[in-house]
This record gives sequence, C-alpha cells and structure tokens, in this order.
Amino acid sequence: MKNLKVSILIIHILLPLFTLAHGEEILLPVFGQIFSIIIFSVLFFFINEKMVLKIILFLVYLFSLGLIIYFTKGLSYNGYRGLIDVSWVFGPAIFTLLTFGILKIRSKMFNDKQQDKIDTIGFD
Repeated sequence: MKNLKVSILIIHILLPLFTLAHGEEILLPVFGQIFSIIIFSVLFFFINEKMVLKIILFLVYLFSLGLIIYFTKGLSYNGYRGLIDVSWVFGPAIFTLLTFGILKIRSKMFNDKQQDKIDTIGFD
C-alpha cells in the first residue's frame, strides 16, 4: 500500500511534465498555480486566527480562482498569455489578502466600539 501511495505521488508531481510533448507554455500557469496553492496551504495552517476566518479565506480563495478561470476561459491563450498567467497565479492571492485585511480592520473597529461602550458605562 505504501508503494502505491508513493507511485501516485510521483505521478501527480510529474503530471505537468507530460505537457512538454504538447507545448511548454502551459507549464507556467500549472506550476504557478501549484506554487500558489502550496503557499496558501502553509499560511492557512500556520496563521494564528480563528477557524471561521480561515474558512472564509479559503472560500474566498476558491471563489476568486473560479471567477478568474471563468472570465479568462474565452480568451485566446496565445493572445493574452501574460494576462492569463498572472491573473491565475496572483489573482486569488490578491483577493484573499484584501479580504483578510478588510476583515481584520472591521474586527478591530468592532472591538474598539465595544471598548468605547464599556468605557462609557464606567467599567474601567
């Protein structure tokens, strides 16, 4: 069973290399997307936030990736290669970071308002 797992892992790692026979231009978005997912997964597990925030960020990442793929699927890859490559690799990361920033700012504003209410009541 262990040999089967190792074989499947090796096949999945080498799978993008089979595109060399068809055309090398697909390798950049494939490896970029794999790299982006690995970085997101590592940050997801090591970030010190509540699980709800992590789930929201994960859903934003998947949703933005889906939106970018949907909007770029009709474009000619040869004509818009740079735009497609950059948007597939960096687009979901940018949307996720923006969402994280917005949620942190709103959380801080909410906590400040709660503290102001406590201060006006007189519980110092």
